[in-house]
Amino acid sequence: MKRKLCLGKRFGLYILLLFLFYIITVILFEYHRELHDVKDLLLINGYEVAKIKRLENQIHIVDKIIEFMIMVTTLATAYFVYRLYKTLIIPLNKGINLVNNLDTTNKKWEYDYNNELKFLVNSVNNFIDVSNNSFKLLEVQNKKLKLFTEIQDINYYTVDTHKMKIKLILNQKSREQYQVKQTTVEYNLDEYAECIHPDDQEQFKGLVESVLENNLEEYRAEYRVRLFDKHTYYWITTFGRKINDYTYNGVQVDITDLKRTERKLYESREEYKIIVENTSDLISKTSPDGLILYASESYMNLFSKGGNCILGKSIYEIDQTLHNSNADWLTEMLQKKVSTTNEISINTNIGARWFLWNNDVVLNDHGQVLYIISVGRDITDIKHANKQLKYESEHDLLTNLYNRRGLMNQLDSLETSNLAVFFIDIDNFKDINDFYGHEVGDQVIKEVAKKLLVLKKYNCILGRLSGDEFLLIYKNYPDGTSIKMLSLELEYLLRTKINVNHFNIHLSASIGYAVSPLHTKNISKLIAYSDIAMYQSKLHNKGRTVKFNHDMYKAVEKKVRLANDLKEAILHDQFKLVYQSVIDHNSGEIKYVETLVRWIHGTKGPISPGEFLHVAEEIGLMQDLDELIINKAIKQYSQFSKQAAYKESKLTINVSRSTLLTTNLADTLTQIVNRYQVKPSHVCIEISESTFVNKVEESREKILRLREKRFIIALDDFGRDYSSLSILDRLDYDLIKTDRHFVKNLNRETNVEILKMIHRIAMLQNKEVIIEGVEEEKQLTLIQELGFSLIQGFYYSIPNHIGL
Repeated sequence: MKRKLCLGKRFGLYILLLFLFYIITVILFEYHRELHDVKDLLLINGYEVAKIKRLENQIHIVDKIIEFMIMVTTLATAYFVYRLYKTLIIPLNKGINLVNNLDTTNKKWEYDYNNELKFLVNSVNNFIDVSNNSFKLLEVQNKKLKLFTEIQDINYYTVDTHKMKIKLILNQKSREQYQVKQTTVEYNLDEYAECIHPDDQEQFKGLVESVLENNLEEYRAEYRVRLFDKHTYYWITTFGRKINDYTYNGVQVDITDLKRTERKLYESREEYKIIVENTSDLISKTSPDGLILYASESYMNLFSKGGNCILGKSIYEIDQTLHNSNADWLTEMLQKKVSTTNEISINTNIGARWFLWNNDVVLNDHGQVLYIISVGRDITDIKHANKQLKYESEHDLLTNLYNRRGLMNQLDSLETSNLAVFFIDIDNFKDINDFYGHEVGDQVIKEVAKKLLVLKKYNCILGRLSGDEFLLIYKNYPDGTSIKMLSLELEYLLRTKINVNHFNIHLSASIGYAVSPLHTKNISKLIAYSDIAMYQSKLHNKGRTVKFNHDMYKAVEKKVRLANDLKEAILHDQFKLVYQSVIDHNSGEIKYVETLVRWIHGTKGPISPGEFLHVAEEIGLMQDLDELIINKAIKQYSQFSKQAAYKESKLTINVSRSTLLTTNLADTLTQIVNRYQVKPSHVCIEISESTFVNKVEESREKILRLREKRFIIALDDFGRDYSSLSILDRLDYDLIKTDRHFVKNLNRETNVEILKMIHRIAMLQNKEVIIEGVEEEKQLTLIQELGFSLIQGFYYSIPNHIGL
């Protein structure tokens, strides 16, 4: 029992000592934390470095004591555990069943017997609890210490004024900047002064002298420095505090980025000031109660009266002076607290001007308006330019009438009831342009526009659609009689003679009109219907006004369908060729075979050339159709020319104006005749006389190319509309085919004389003449008497397929 008591006392003493060590350690940790808190407060409030350094020395001493106490506590604990294991665990394992069921997964010991070892076990358990809390506290403090030591923007230094040396402890950032690995560097103060920027050396030397002479307790300074002979200077701010008679401890903080930012801010501020003072934009700062807190020079120039300063004045007072009433924007912004943009006309010292204002509210932390920044840009010139651009976009520059866009914009805003649209086309205007030139043509258009302006009295809208086409819109007409009166006056105005550049030019116009709601209420259809009526006037009643009717539309619709069918016909070759022979009545031989085309429509059956050839020309399909006919005709000729009756014949093919003038016809023909082994001299190209109108030289060049390839050239329908003897002298040709109207009207002496003249010219130039349209014997007799031998017509030959 006595042994047990001694054991209990001994272990109790061990535990007491350990507990004492723990208490001391905890107190030291708490004291250590309070010292750090005090240091943080000193740093934040900018206390002297010397005091902070003394505090850091105390912290350092406490750190060492804590380390020592942790070591002693750890050793004592280890020793206690060792003794406990040796004096208790081993004996207990050998047979002393005082402790059972020791749970190795639990940090605490469990002991079921109630003796002095129970107290020991309980003491150890208590010790473990306290130790866990202590280590947690240590862990938290270590993390704080690590976080503090990782702050790398501070260099520590010590100045020894007795030895005139400075020792720097470089942080990681400084080591990276200077690309060095060493943590400490030491300089003489004179050497260190050489590292200072030349512009800051005077300041630094003055600081050193002041510290040495006045024995300062602390100091602050900013300067640029470079270490290790590097080229880049870095801005630092330094704070030092006296530790003892010869020692100053301090810190350096790199403020290079801060200085750069300050410099940029300064430069930006200066740039902003220059921009604001020299910009033509108006800039102002207004208080919520309407007082002008700031105004740019341009703002003051426009709104100050008599050169008086407007700063501090109310915008309401300024508006009243300039007779403006536009202060509602301020009330709106104060209520909604949002930015606004608006265009407004304002009276200024130089008159009314248009401005684009951007107003922005600036709020405080409580959402209240501090002030309003307004930027105004003078857009008066832009407004005028836009107005002019809008005018130009909607008006014809030559006549100042509405153009197509302007007319459409006007029509969009009109009621369709009681509306009459007149479509006007100047007759033969292309001939005027070609003969007199475009300058005269432009003057003619201007004169027509002037005459049309007379009709403004009818409350009309006038416009020029294009070239020689005009549109007149008679709105709100009272009755049909007024439309009739307007149409008659329109005819009268445009059936006139005008003098342009000393040329007397006779004018007339084809006019068509449609009426709403009689014909349609749709504006686009109304214009289309008037255009259709105008086309009918041009075809049948030039110089007159034609009223639209739906039969006209049906005719146009038929034409459109025909055009669509024609495209399909060319694509799928729905055309058949027939041939009409040209006979030499002296020998009875077939001299020429003219190619004639027939369209066999899939559902409508045969369609005559008179119905579809002009449509093909209008919609630009004539070249495709010509190529198809030429290829098929030469191919068939290569076959039927082998027949005895056609061995000496030559093939004639009509080509359109567009095919001759806009394609390489000579090369195309050469390729085709080579393909079917036909001689070029056996192919005659018939060119209508209308082809040469205004295109004599171009036609001549194309004909020369064909003759170079040895193709025969025939002037077809000679004498129909445009013939003149001058054409015969300017073109190379091989034969003339007269128009059939000469034969139909042989009873007229004029026609007979013309035929005689053609015969004499052909004889003189050694050319052949084919007389077309001979259908009766008496016609043949008269033709023979005039000396012609080549005859074409139903009298000798009806167009046929030649057995193909």
